[in-house]
Amino acid sequence: MKYFIMLVGMLIVINFIIESHAAFNAKKINIVSEAQMKDIIDKAKGIEHINYTIKEGDTLASISEHFFGFTCWKVVYDENKDIIGEDPNLIIPGQILKITIKR
Repeated sequence: MKYFIMLVGMLIVINFIIESHAAFNAKKINIVSEAQMKDIIDKAKGIEHINYTIKEGDTLASISEHFFGFTCWKVVYDENKDIIGEDPNLIIPGQILKITIKR
């Protein structure tokens, strides 16, 4: 009986250690959202996403030249058609465009 009580006591201690270890490891797990994971992958690929606020006098051509070094207004327009609308010539100061750059 004495050994049985000792065995039960040891099992309780072992169980406590296992549960404590599992709880400790669970706290170390970092869960990232899908958007955060996409950002991490994009950064690893050298892709950078920039928000650009349109200023008075900006055109899609001038914005693309600023970020890409050459005029490719259609790239900027295609990425922001939902913000700009159907007319690429009608951009409004204050609108925020998404610019994707591969470094």
